[in-house]
Amino acid sequence: IMQQTGVDYFFTTKMTWNAINRFPHSSFIWKGNDGSEVLAHVTQESGYVTHVTVDNVKAPMHANQQAAIHPEYLLPTGYGDGGGGVTDEMLERAKRLNQLPGMPKISWDHPEAFFERLSEVSDQLPVHQGECYLEYHRGTFTTHSNLKHAFRDLERALQLAEAASILTGKRWDLEHSWKRLVFSQFHDYIPGSSVWDVYLEGVPELESLAKEQRKKVDEVLSHGKSARSLDCWFNPHGVDVIRWLKVPGKKRPIYTKLPALSGTSIKEAALESPTAVSLNGKVASNGVTEFRINRNGWIDRLTWENVSVPLQRPLGQFVLYPDRAANFEPWDIDRHVLSLGNICKEKAEIKEIRKGDHSAGYEVVRSIGKQSQATVRFLLEAGSPLVHVEIDLDWQEEQTLLKFYLPTEYAATNARFGIPFGSVLRSQVPDSMAAEAMWEVPFSRYLAVFDEGEREGLFVISESKYGACVRNGEVGVSLVRSPRVTGMDGAGGHGRAWPPHLTRLKNLPSCSDLGKHQIRLALGRYDMELPRERQPASLADTLFTDPVFYKGNAMPSIIQSISGGDTLIPCWAKPSEKGGWSLRFQEVAGRRGSMQVSVVPGWKLHLSNLSETEKMPLNTKNQINFKPYQVVTLRLEKE
Repeated sequence: IMQQTGVDYFFTTKMTWNAINRFPHSSFIWKGNDGSEVLAHVTQESGYVTHVTVDNVKAPMHANQQAAIHPEYLLPTGYGDGGGGVTDEMLERAKRLNQLPGMPKISWDHPEAFFERLSEVSDQLPVHQGECYLEYHRGTFTTHSNLKHAFRDLERALQLAEAASILTGKRWDLEHSWKRLVFSQFHDYIPGSSVWDVYLEGVPELESLAKEQRKKVDEVLSHGKSARSLDCWFNPHGVDVIRWLKVPGKKRPIYTKLPALSGTSIKEAALESPTAVSLNGKVASNGVTEFRINRNGWIDRLTWENVSVPLQRPLGQFVLYPDRAANFEPWDIDRHVLSLGNICKEKAEIKEIRKGDHSAGYEVVRSIGKQSQATVRFLLEAGSPLVHVEIDLDWQEEQTLLKFYLPTEYAATNARFGIPFGSVLRSQVPDSMAAEAMWEVPFSRYLAVFDEGEREGLFVISESKYGACVRNGEVGVSLVRSPRVTGMDGAGGHGRAWPPHLTRLKNLPSCSDLGKHQIRLALGRYDMELPRERQPASLADTLFTDPVFYKGNAMPSIIQSISGGDTLIPCWAKPSEKGGWSLRFQEVAGRRGSMQVSVVPGWKLHLSNLSETEKMPLNTKNQINFKPYQVVTLRLEKE
């Protein structure tokens, strides 16, 4: 992504915060798993607040791992957290320390100039391939779950809006919503480690922007409706979507197939209904997938498409952990926390639930901890291989972490985790210090465990959860955690930064996430050979970014077909200011291959980059050759 958007250099001090393993390089080539490279520098033994003391200057000098190749290092100077910058005292200290005996030469310069000099010796630098995983701040994947939910919902709303803009040819303001979404990624906003003010203002803003974009989508889709208007569904995804959809005003949902990026009349979309879901005792089946609920309300047997999932213990257990971080509560989940978990074994109330013939399963109600309660619904839908999990959680446990456990016996060395564009493999076997340090990791939208070869496994899709622990086939999805909110620690360091607000906002809870949550997950069979629309990277979008009902004209898709290369997933359709539009693909399984795209007459295709500054022609068959983990941009323009 950096290489395709003109970012040539990467600099951070953060990797020196690793809790277990020292990051091995200061200056290096950072190589992505797709083979792209950028020049990178990590200042060792330094933070982002430097007062230019003797120790501040000498420590990174002695820790410069590539000093023999390039004897310079960048030293961020001043109060970085909060943007205070340098003081007169720091400036004077830098001047006086310059070239004293035992001290390095100190000079002010631009980072770009430093990297230009570093690039002259880039062929001598070590190469680091793959992630730069920070062994710290693991709680930020989960803290303030309502913010994560609002953030992901605005992402989905913008995905919907841009696809609708393409199909209708209408343009409206998307920039403001995008800027606010990007702004929310600033620390300590999205990590959930800010003071209360941020969430009191930020969460309603994100929710409001998502609502505005969806309202605009409704307006442009229904534009021009008349007495001849049809009842239609708009599919914003680059893959065909087969779904049960409820038509407003009608009682029964309809089983439909919606072509990629299209508006389709209900009559044209309707399919013959598949085998209904049956409930027999504690066994649910739809002819494709079958599971059994035991007396504790957990799934102790799961089979899909005649393949049994090997289980260590039943699926769907809640595990509670006392969660009191040693240093920074909203930021961290310490290793010992995950050794203190207790399975919630309170007696469960279990009953059958049916949503017509198309959906049925079991509802499990149980107490959680001392004051909380969870209602879990395990559901099957007719024709779908997925197990849908809906959790209504009333959470009242302070300084506690709650996980949802899926203990399988899938035994591959690695597990696969979704990232914003693509996926990454991480060790799920703690066979090294680096693997052991990954006791809580981030994922975006999905993760999967499997046997070697990635031909048989289980994936988890999440609507808006981002943290998990994965070890030896066991998956623990972090649902909520309730550390003390930054600034609510009284006389602590962050408490001093927030005293004016403590009086005005004294009725706020001292811990985050307390209250009611609606959580949606889905479980499915993982096999990298499955067709494109059944890959978890596709389902993670199509399952939670719903088609939109509208009254108006049907709008056929510009794309007629996408064939071959099923692990190259169309993930985003984007309108262009220059006319035409782009369809973004992500390779999600580390595979190499080719894909062929067919479009309706009157449109032409070429390849571009993320910035859309390059134009690369396709062959006469519109064939795209791709590499492992590549991000591919396909441009579509009218002839």
